[in-house]
Amino acid sequence: MSTLATYKRILVPLDGSGFAEVAIPHAAEIAKRMGATLVLLRIVPPITALLPTDSLTLPKLDTLEERVLEEAETYLRARAGVLRAEGLAVEAFVMQNSIPALGILNAITSKNIDLVVMSTHGRSGLGQWMFGSVAAKVLRNSPVPVLLIRSTEANSS
Repeated sequence: MSTLATYKRILVPLDGSGFAEVAIPHAAEIAKRMGATLVLLRIVPPITALLPTDSLTLPKLDTLEERVLEEAETYLRARAGVLRAEGLAVEAFVMQNSIPALGILNAITSKNIDLVVMSTHGRSGLGQWMFGSVAAKVLRNSPVPVLLIRSTEANSS
C-alpha cells in the first residue's frame, strides 16, 4: 500500500525570466491542493565575478550590486503578491553572492523545503556544454524531490 507524499514547503527558484516562471503555475497548483507554502527564491550572483575589478570600478560595482539586489527584491514581491491574491501562502527571499545550483541546494536545507518545482531551459548540445544545467545539478544533488518543468520559448511568453 502506498501513501501519497505531503508537501508543506515548495521551493520555486526564479531567475527573472519567462522561462523560469513556467514553473509557477505547477507549483501553485500543488500548493493549493496540499495547503503548502510557496517559497520563491531569486539568486543574485556576485557582480564582481562577472566584471573586471580595479580600484576605479569598485564604487560603481557597489552601486550596480545594490541596484541588481533591489530589482530582484521588487521582482519577487510582484510575483509573491500575485500568488497571495490567489489565496496562497508565499514567502520570498533573495540570496546574494551564490552560484545558482549551490544556492538552491542550500535553500532546500535552510528553508526546510520538501519539494522543488523549477523549470529547465531544455538546452542541449553546445548550450548545455557551455552553460551546464542548474536544473540537472539540483536534480542530482537534492535531498528532496524535484519536479522539472520543460520550458520553451513558446510556453514562456
